[in-house]
Amino acid sequence: AKQASPESCRLVVEAELARGEVDSAIAAAKDASNTSDKKVSATGFLLLGEAQVAKAQQASDKTASKACLTEAADAQKKARGLFKDAGMKKEEGEALEAAINSLVSNEASAEALALAKELQGFSATEVKGLGAKGLQLAASAHLAEFGNVGKFLDGGAEAMLSAAKEAVSTFEDLSDVAGRSGAQVVLSKALLAAEGSAEQAQQAAQSAAQGFKSVGQRAGRLSALIASAQANIAKGSIYSAYWDAKQAVVEAEILQDGAGYEAAVALVSQAGSMSGKPMSVGGLVGMISDGGETGKLVTYV
Repeated sequence: AKQASPESCRLVVEAELARGEVDSAIAAAKDASNTSDKKVSATGFLLLGEAQVAKAQQASDKTASKACLTEAADAQKKARGLFKDAGMKKEEGEALEAAINSLVSNEASAEALALAKELQGFSATEVKGLGAKGLQLAASAHLAEFGNVGKFLDGGAEAMLSAAKEAVSTFEDLSDVAGRSGAQVVLSKALLAAEGSAEQAQQAAQSAAQGFKSVGQRAGRLSALIASAQANIAKGSIYSAYWDAKQAVVEAEILQDGAGYEAAVALVSQAGSMSGKPMSVGGLVGMISDGGETGKLVTYV
């Protein structure tokens, strides 16, 4: 039988994921990972990680989700090792990045930080942007730990802010608008978590929102608008927060991003309650909420 290629394996697994058939995707990825060809096997493990992350998102409880994320990170780390053995630097970095994201999602922030530091060792001459991504993910690991247990990892807030700022400047040097914007969102959150300047946090988030808009990345813009709204609330700019949050509602609706929508709606409500009076900023936006026995309610704000 003809040896499957990394590309054909990817097509099969991605097709199953697109259909929502995560178990079939996992089975196909496992088949690919069990081949003797290192490149195919590495791709199989990387896809297995992706499929396990998808399964984690479908899981009905946290225990099941964490088990899937553990499997995902293990597979992604195996992929990283195989890509490294094959001398495939770009793919190695991508697998490492995927593993870090799985670890952060699984509340394994310390291990995520250690791997992020490894990713920082990828020079721009080898693979553009991976070193900067390592810096960004290091800051994200600190943020995740703070969100989970109320404290930062080794190096504290100073290390987190330093990594986030360096990520922004490195992406800037690479003329990577999307990369810079993503790092600015992390920097904005880091500044607020470290009780730094809410003004700087808002500026970073707003710059990110503009950057993502310029390259047509709606999901990124949604995250930036939410960060900007949070920063505006922190600095007491309620009307600006309200406007950011309303724009975020629209983006989330377009993307059909449930979690983003909930976060944006919560910020609209928070800003509205802080003002203590009816607010009118920008055009009307319909917000869907649960109307109990009457079904869904649409409120225009």
